[in-house]
Amino acid sequence: DAGEAVVTSLTGRPKNKWRPVPLATVELQKRASRYLRIGSESVMAAAEALYNDGFISYPRTETERFRPEFEHMTLIQSLQGVEGDIGDYASRLLTNNNFQNPRAGQNDDNAHPPITPARAVDPGTIPDPQQRGIYTLVVKHYLACCSRDAMGKETVLTVKMSSEEFTAKGLMILERNWLEIYAPWERWSTGQGELPRLQIGSRVMPSSLSMKEGRTQAPPPISEVELISLMDRSGIGTDATIAQHIATIQEREYAEKDNGQKFLPTKLGIALVEGYNSMGYQLNKPDLRREMEAECNQVAAGRKSKDEIMGPILAKMRECFQRASAEAHKLDAAVARNFSRLGATDNAAVTLQQNFSICGDCNGLLDLKQRGGGQQQQRNQNARAPTKILYCTTCAAGLELPRGAPSPMVDPQNRDHPFRCPICQFQVVRIGPGDG
Repeated sequence: DAGEAVVTSLTGRPKNKWRPVPLATVELQKRASRYLRIGSESVMAAAEALYNDGFISYPRTETERFRPEFEHMTLIQSLQGVEGDIGDYASRLLTNNNFQNPRAGQNDDNAHPPITPARAVDPGTIPDPQQRGIYTLVVKHYLACCSRDAMGKETVLTVKMSSEEFTAKGLMILERNWLEIYAPWERWSTGQGELPRLQIGSRVMPSSLSMKEGRTQAPPPISEVELISLMDRSGIGTDATIAQHIATIQEREYAEKDNGQKFLPTKLGIALVEGYNSMGYQLNKPDLRREMEAECNQVAAGRKSKDEIMGPILAKMRECFQRASAEAHKLDAAVARNFSRLGATDNAAVTLQQNFSICGDCNGLLDLKQRGGGQQQQRNQNARAPTKILYCTTCAAGLELPRGAPSPMVDPQNRDHPFRCPICQFQVVRIGPGDG
């Protein structure tokens, strides 16, 4: 039959997928972001709540290895009582020599053990969905640590259909082992697809024959998992502070995180990087922060004193601050490239009065405008009054006014002349009580 294919050649070499090392804080944040779509700050809040309720061990640790005296059998036996895949898998670990002592990772803070379940409970009984997901992840990760490595074969498979031969390269999985408990989160892929378990002479019926066209694509935005990995590798923050650093850049609106846990820089973030780079200081690079944190770790380890590191670090910080202060105009220029001037493109702004006051930059006349709001908002006494701005149609200067009723001031000695600020030369505007 021309539609049936026969396996004529099958070659390959053994390949194992190692079980994970014990769980530390940074890895917990990365896996929770990848599998559960939970931000790093929320991960730590949920993990600490689980710790306080006695469900997991202390969640702030850099340790990736168990002490010899850790009682794995007692913990796994307790997990046998959990209904579902957790209990079933725990029971299988205790039979047929399936249990393996966990691998030892590189890091050990000599203070806290890896993150493990501390109490065996059905995850479905935990009411908070984020805590439920974190607990399930911790349990599955621990059981995976105590399992055998997954075993497979990188395979080259040739099938013959009629007079044509087709070759496929991929992974043939022989034993899933720890991958079974980590489903559906963890898969084994070599990038060439998974092949079914076949042997020479096996007959297969192809479901389709097709040729696909492809093209290169730009790299996607950085994910939270990738960001945490880069921060950890670059020495930015610790297991206890990485989540806070990520929250800070969002609070300051340097970057935004979309629903897919991907980060996109804002105009402000781009302007800051461009501005500081133009000064010669690449403050967006991790070098200065990494050096400072490495020196602090030296003090914590007792290899240096505080006085030894304070002088050099403060000298570098002072030099950086002085350069940035002296060249602040470069930061202004970068912001101007990424933002339009205040009032220049605000289509919702309403001109309240033309030629309201005098511009100190070009001696032109500033218009008084109001942004957003409108009459409907003004009728609502509980709503905040709309923002008023001064905008120069000549040089595009824009200034936001404080809340209140603005009025341009005149020279008390000569009422026909405006009263100007001696520093910036703009006409002084008095802000009195009233709307705004």
